[in-house]
Amino acid sequence: MKLATLTIIILIVIISCNQDNSKHFNNENKKSTSDTSYHALIDDFRKFRDVVYHHEVRNTKLFFQFPILNYNNEIWKWVLTEKEKDKKEIKSDTIIPFEEKDFDKYFDRLFPKEFITGILKIKSDSLFTNGNFKTEVFIKQKGISFNISSSYDKNSNSITISLNFRKEFKDENGDDLDDEESSIIYQFTISKDNHLLFKDIRMAG
Repeated sequence: MKLATLTIIILIVIISCNQDNSKHFNNENKKSTSDTSYHALIDDFRKFRDVVYHHEVRNTKLFFQFPILNYNNEIWKWVLTEKEKDKKEIKSDTIIPFEEKDFDKYFDRLFPKEFITGILKIKSDSLFTNGNFKTEVFIKQKGISFNISSSYDKNSNSITISLNFRKEFKDENGDDLDDEESSIIYQFTISKDNHLLFKDIRMAG
């Protein structure tokens, strides 16, 4: 009887140890997978930043899928002048595909120097750890400043990079009037293999 009881106790201990080891392995495996995804995402974001900065049009295309069907044609509204928009008959109700040839032609307008200045200041570790990062304010010219605010949403697998402008106004006496603010919002999705893919442009203000 004592031998049977002892045997049962030993079996319980062995099973318990195996369960603990299994839990530990699963937790470590999940942590390892999470760490790998985290670093892969940071690396991909840095690659995007680098190719845009170095004006590598061909490599920047790796983060795009053409044609881009942008709601409200806002990518066109961002890259075209008013005269060009009238000539191309850009309207909100009919989406005009933004194709690879358009990307080649308007690369510098899609990613102006203000965007590049700001994105270089984004601390990717902070962005993906805290979920957001905002750069310092830069002066474009007298009365006009800009900065970049960025966010990472793990649940929706998305990244937003917002190029924000502020224009100051004064009356004839030199007193401050209400500022004018506007934002160009670059939206990205994240694929299952932690690769950034451009989604669209949204405009505010």
